[in-house]
Amino acid sequence: MNYDIVIIGGGLGGLTAGLKLSNEGKKVAILEKHHIIGGYATNFRRKDKEGNFYTFDTALHGIGGIRENNPFNARLKELGIFDDIEFLEKPETATILNLKGEELDIPSNFDDYKSYLIKRFKKYEDGIEKLFSFLMDFKNDMNEVANNEGQMPKYQSYLCSLTLDEFLRSYVDNDDFIEEFSFLWLYFGLPQKELNAYFYVAPWISYHIGGTYYIKGGGGKLSEIFTSKIRKNGSEVFTSSEVVKIDYKDNKIKSVTTKKGNTFTADKFIIACDPNHIYSMIENNDVIKAYSEKLNSLDKSISLTQLYVGLDVKSSEIGITKGDYFIEVSKNQETYEAIKNGDYDKMTFGITCYDILDPTLNNENLGIITIIVGDLIENWPEYKTEEYKKRKEEVTNKLLEKAQKVFPNIKNHIKVLELGTPHTMKRYTNNTDGSVYGWAQSVGQGGFDRLSFKTSFDNTFLAGAWTTPGGGFEGAIDSGILCSNRILKEEHIDNITTNNNFSENSNITRPIDFLNGMCANLNKEKAIDCNIEYDFTDEGKFYVQVKNKEAKVLDKKPEKVDVSVKTSYTTWYEIGTGKKKGAIAYMDGELKFSGSIKISMRLPKMFSQKSKK
Repeated sequence: MNYDIVIIGGGLGGLTAGLKLSNEGKKVAILEKHHIIGGYATNFRRKDKEGNFYTFDTALHGIGGIRENNPFNARLKELGIFDDIEFLEKPETATILNLKGEELDIPSNFDDYKSYLIKRFKKYEDGIEKLFSFLMDFKNDMNEVANNEGQMPKYQSYLCSLTLDEFLRSYVDNDDFIEEFSFLWLYFGLPQKELNAYFYVAPWISYHIGGTYYIKGGGGKLSEIFTSKIRKNGSEVFTSSEVVKIDYKDNKIKSVTTKKGNTFTADKFIIACDPNHIYSMIENNDVIKAYSEKLNSLDKSISLTQLYVGLDVKSSEIGITKGDYFIEVSKNQETYEAIKNGDYDKMTFGITCYDILDPTLNNENLGIITIIVGDLIENWPEYKTEEYKKRKEEVTNKLLEKAQKVFPNIKNHIKVLELGTPHTMKRYTNNTDGSVYGWAQSVGQGGFDRLSFKTSFDNTFLAGAWTTPGGGFEGAIDSGILCSNRILKEEHIDNITTNNNFSENSNITRPIDFLNGMCANLNKEKAIDCNIEYDFTDEGKFYVQVKNKEAKVLDKKPEKVDVSVKTSYTTWYEIGTGKKKGAIAYMDGELKFSGSIKISMRLPKMFSQKSKK
């Protein structure tokens, strides 16, 4: 079976890429190993002894950015599915039951949350005002980037270089404030002293400016909507179709074969699942060796253990009256250490109540809750062994005990219990060690340092939590769109005839000569005074100064560098001579900028080949 594009993995990253590309007229096939489409965006049903059915949402707690003039709103409209989804607004982002015994409803509205924090931390009012001013600036910049192709984000590199703790402490140097502001960290996999600030701030803005919502019908309903649209476009979604064989030639994947024996060929492929799993099927050779080594060098995120509980009464009848609770047992960092040690007694945990989030998901007289803790597969015995079964029973009881300390009447109304462990996460997704957020979302593994959309194969790309921008429902959907745009952009580039591969051309111009040529070609109308560092990974560092509408190569590093361009000289030469587009190199992580955003954005116009001298 031949297609334009074959996508391996039917989670939200794969579904989004499939919908975007099929909207553009591509014939797409999505191959999903599970018999249900959607990855973590699925529902499942269980029946009690009396014959009552309970529908559980696997993972969705909330989604943001739904209000007008927010990037995620625009993403869903771009895909053509916004009007097919019914969004249920949450009155609060979540409720914290903290170590002091306080019950704190965290406002979902931006201004209300600011006022709430100022009231609680009056001494730090000025810092809180400045923090929220920055957050609004960041949101406006996200809108600019979403609405203007080629626009570089102003703040992403800055935030990716900091932990969440470092970022927040620059405004409010108070441990209690930072601990409370960071309460959602479990949804991102690392506590504030280790979490990349960008991974927290971007969805925080989505929740508190774009609104916090649940999807009527649960995460599974969202996947159904995607699937229906893809099929209407003439493309196909195959479930129970686990890929078990990859065939490649000349640095291109040629076909993939499923466990059922069906073979799919395509011009391009998208890995919308854990790339570790896919590359483990490929016989090691020099083509993939460096990429496989890179995969092995990256840290994976934590997993989760979730206890799904069906009740014979509405949750409100036993005192659970909010959609989401975070119940503090220890401070964030201490909880993270407990996760690493498998000490469930010391873990802060979450309770999500689905009959409050969506009263229509089940019979109106039934309650549905999920008890959530972070976890690691190392805390568990081998899957399906007697030791594993015993451990499941022990952890089930521990989680129930934790919940019953807060809501004692749970124990009298339990009809269904189902425990999902890191092994469960691994089983249904093939994610290494059941990692639910892809790579750990730490400093050094975020933003431009996360895996780019392009893999080591010329015709194969990544989408989903393992690439940019990261894990979560919004992250996976954004990734699917960005990966699709990367593919479509490449196809729209005019073919340029060249006689040689620049990386093998012994006559390639020396960096100093090439930079001198750039300086001679300065567009004086667009020039602004600045000092530019060119950090060529294969040739060393060079410096260019633009001053008084003139440009020259410097013989030493200037006292001040306004912007740094980091790439290989081969890549820069290919961009300068038209062999490669700068936008593609930027999206593939081959071209990075630091320093002044204003100057970075101006460089292509200052040194355009069409410049006026």
